[in-house]
Amino acid sequence: MDTKDGQVPEEKSDKPKTFDEDYVHGLNKENAKWRTNVRDLEKQVETLTQFKTDAENSKKTEVERLTEEKTRLEREIVDRDTAQTVLAIKTEVRLQAQKKGIIDPDAAYALVDLTQIEYEDGKVTGVDKALNNLIKDKPYLSGENKPQPPTPGVGGEAIGSTGKPSLEGEMLRALKGQFK
Repeated sequence: MDTKDGQVPEEKSDKPKTFDEDYVHGLNKENAKWRTNVRDLEKQVETLTQFKTDAENSKKTEVERLTEEKTRLEREIVDRDTAQTVLAIKTEVRLQAQKKGIIDPDAAYALVDLTQIEYEDGKVTGVDKALNNLIKDKPYLSGENKPQPPTPGVGGEAIGSTGKPSLEGEMLRALKGQFK
């Protein structure tokens, strides 16, 4: 059976094709060579990418580098100024609180209205007024208005001859606790 161009068509068969062992080994060697080439090319791409990045960074002008450095340093200065301001205010509040006889200067700093205090040119102002307002709001901080301990036998508590609450009082308190 000839076709128009003079070639004989291949017969289709269900039988699998087989290849010579040398031919298969040759294909495996060629495949290994291509895999090695791909790995080498991947390394070259990585090297070239790094080279490109380095080249772009080196293109930055000295002005750009100095501008970035200036921005970083300005940020550091602002952070240090803020920390210095907070420390100065905290120190002044605690010092003035001690002078005013406030029993807990740390609590005074935590409770004082910091919006009344200003820090300018290394000086802290408004602390005295802020602490006076704090003492008005929370007089117990000044230590002057200390609460008095309860007087035995006063306030509805019956005290027996032993100096302890009576058994009746304890029982009444226990029963009241059950019915609440």
